[in-house]
Amino acid sequence: MPVPLRSIAATVVRSLWSTHDLVSRMPHHVRLSYVDLNRHMNYASYLEVMELGRWDWAIRSGAMRRLVGTGLWPVVVKVDIDYRRELKPFQRFVVDTRVVGFERRMMRFEQHVLVGDRVHAKAKINTLMLHHGKVADPKTVSSAGSAFIAPPLEVVGHRVVRRAA
Repeated sequence: MPVPLRSIAATVVRSLWSTHDLVSRMPHHVRLSYVDLNRHMNYASYLEVMELGRWDWAIRSGAMRRLVGTGLWPVVVKVDIDYRRELKPFQRFVVDTRVVGFERRMMRFEQHVLVGDRVHAKAKINTLMLHHGKVADPKTVSSAGSAFIAPPLEVVGHRVVRRAA
């Protein structure tokens, strides 16, 4: 299910007033629309809030202006997600989003759903970079995106040890 446009618009507007940062730490809470019959956040809802986290990151980091300004646009091609702990209705959490590297034509995101220092879910997301609708060449991707790389979040077990950059 795609993320509702109004959710993306609200995230973008909120992000416009934020400080420039290579890491997005977007606060959120479990809405009733995210909850399934087991009374916890549905697995697909994690993907929805992670997409909002990537929109927040794109605005907050300045990547949206730079990448789109050079004709680059990311398209998600791979999501690898681990669900660790459930989230209950109305529970507050943070979506930590960062780009940890580029590999040829791919931008690699790491995202964590956190409650305090506990990891409830983590994902590695690869986005293929398109340049004016076609697959971008590695040199274009590297030159435009290298300024947006942040160190990975340091996690031991399923707890954040230190919030890197």
